[in-house]
Amino acid sequence: MLSNLQARYIKPVIMALALLALVLLGLFSSSGFLSLAIIMIIYSIYAVSYDLLLGYANQPSLGHSLFFGLGAYGMVLPVLHWQWGFWEAMGLALLAGAVGGLVVGFLAVRVTEAYHVILTALIASVVFLLAKNMTPLTGGSGGLSFTVPPIFIGPLKLSVYESSTSFFLVLAFGLAVFLFLRRLVGTPLGRVWVGIRENETRMVSLGYNVYYYKLAAFVTASMLTALAGALYAIRLRYVSAEFFDFMWSVLPFIWVIVGGIGTLSGPVLGVVLFTVFQIYVSDWWTHYLIIFGLLILAVLRWAPQGVMGYVNQWLRGRELKAGGKDVGPTKSHIENC
Repeated sequence: MLSNLQARYIKPVIMALALLALVLLGLFSSSGFLSLAIIMIIYSIYAVSYDLLLGYANQPSLGHSLFFGLGAYGMVLPVLHWQWGFWEAMGLALLAGAVGGLVVGFLAVRVTEAYHVILTALIASVVFLLAKNMTPLTGGSGGLSFTVPPIFIGPLKLSVYESSTSFFLVLAFGLAVFLFLRRLVGTPLGRVWVGIRENETRMVSLGYNVYYYKLAAFVTASMLTALAGALYAIRLRYVSAEFFDFMWSVLPFIWVIVGGIGTLSGPVLGVVLFTVFQIYVSDWWTHYLIIFGLLILAVLRWAPQGVMGYVNQWLRGRELKAGGKDVGPTKSHIENC
């Protein structure tokens, strides 16, 4: 009985402590450390949205930089040219990601996994080249700078130029996205995505229209990726064609694979590990990516489900040894996220 209670309450307690730590971080940390935390949270939004696509709906896209860039430009251009407010521009950024996801997904979801990777990468590459050459609109590789408008929340007027305000704004978006996806994957829709990942042919035989379910996952992930792009542009006060670069399609794949595919919390861990390597290890060795590459190989060799996937498997094994009840792979996988 003690084991069951521990399994039921340990994760909510950990999440509550993590949230408390983040609030204290925002209140008492230096501006430099807050800047790093903001970047990590933005990356985490991108990572968990990609995990929805790859880890649940089994769609290995390599073109998600397209939606990252669309979100950034969707935020910047209306503010820069039409003096839109913060929330109006943010709404357009999300809409740009959703529409872009619908257009690309309409084509990419129809093809098999290998062709899905190729097609999404090709489309993103074409848009990247267009963005670099459409300098009057995008600023090309030189980019565009802009002034972030004030944020109105009821009678409150907030400015992202204050470090603590910027941190809590991004944290609110990050928590909203994480809780939304955590809730979503536990719904019947989320379980259908898991069923498609495990055995797509069987889901078709059961009468599910797999195409529409996969398209829904693609559009949702694209819209949330656009949110990450918009927040990144807000943080930098800048956007350029480089936001469409292929690197921004590879990074979420690395975060998800290292942290734990299909776990939601795993990609956040992957972001933290990669960012720590990128910022701190690079200070004493410029070839720090070699070490991170070895870490990826070690994870793929000994923990193919990622770090968090390995932890979840270990915890579930202890629960079963203590007399826990086996709830089946699909339900367990969702509950362990």
